[in-house]
Amino acid sequence: EAFDTGRLTVMDDVETVEEIKTFISALDVTRTRLVSDHILNLLGDLEGDVATERELLLGKCDEFLALPKGEQRLYMAGRRAGLLESVADLDHPSLRARAQEVVRELLTNYGEDDFARGVRGLMERFV
Repeated sequence: EAFDTGRLTVMDDVETVEEIKTFISALDVTRTRLVSDHILNLLGDLEGDVATERELLLGKCDEFLALPKGEQRLYMAGRRAGLLESVADLDHPSLRARAQEVVRELLTNYGEDDFARGVRGLMERFV
């Protein structure tokens, strides 16, 4: 459909991580380092040598993808608010509490149906 209309369909964060995982799996390189440390990238700790640390990189993707939807949402909001760097940060009580506050604020301001728009709004602060 996007090809027929010439319109871009923006992927959500889950789709993006799935695409990154496919990309890492398909890369056939010997000297390439992947670094995803920019605040606009969801997986801030996704970093490593593709040839020698491929499983580690794929594991970071799987770690996010394996989260229940509510935990994915919590991580996305916390990361997009600049609070979290990695999925493991959800285990840190004060960071988790701050991310939960962001989720509550987004739900209050945008509601369940427009939550993704609220998260995109958080990202726009860094552009």
